[in-house]
Amino acid sequence: MTKSKDISRREHNEDIRERRRPYRRAFVDALQVVLDSRGLSHRDLQSLSGWNCHQTMYPWVKLTSEPRPDEVFHIERSLDLDPGTLSSYLGYKPLQAGDLRPHEGFGHVINNDPFLDDKAKELLQMIYEHLTDRLHRHNRHREDDGSAGS
Repeated sequence: MTKSKDISRREHNEDIRERRRPYRRAFVDALQVVLDSRGLSHRDLQSLSGWNCHQTMYPWVKLTSEPRPDEVFHIERSLDLDPGTLSSYLGYKPLQAGDLRPHEGFGHVINNDPFLDDKAKELLQMIYEHLTDRLHRHNRHREDDGSAGS
């Protein structure tokens, strides 16, 4: 990768990080309200969550990074919160039974993702179609050879 592409990627990542700052702030504020209302500290949450290192949450609280979706969902379960109570502030939505109808699938998820622009949605859809088309062709070839299921 060229130096200019590295700089461009770095600038792009910084731009995304900066645009997500209000989401991180809202998440941290909501988490603090929950902890305060229960008389819990960050260390208490660490214990409840089963994390060995209190440094896990430090970058989140300082707004330098944000937790992954699975980490936020784990916090919600550890605090016995309804799904989405905290994760919704970061734009994450835990899937519940019945959230995806059979006709919606991957394309529906892509098209309804608020963090993807139109170009990214189109690219992901093309990649998905390419991969599934290859898989279907491969499976048809195996069936034609009589090697399916062996």
